[in-house]
Amino acid sequence: MTPSNEMDHNEMDRKMKQDTARDTLRDTAQDIALFRYGIVRQVSDKSLTKSKRGAIVRQLASELKSWIISSVFRANLLIQPLIVVKG
Repeated sequence: MTPSNEMDHNEMDRKMKQDTARDTLRDTAQDIALFRYGIVRQVSDKSLTKSKRGAIVRQLASELKSWIISSVFRANLLIQPLIVVKG
């Protein structure tokens, strides 16, 4: 492979990696937006009374809190073996 062909190949690899990273970020952003919409949609119904809306919000907050705590716990279990204490 000549130096110019190698440079073209490296440039193509770099561009493909950038495109893949951009696609991943876009997909992640879309997932987050859909998750948030799913939460807000439930309480945006205009036919709900204030008390019913409040009950739904409290229930959602409780569920999300449980989900976040369990997610952090699982993440800590995964990360814990990777932490090395120098002594």
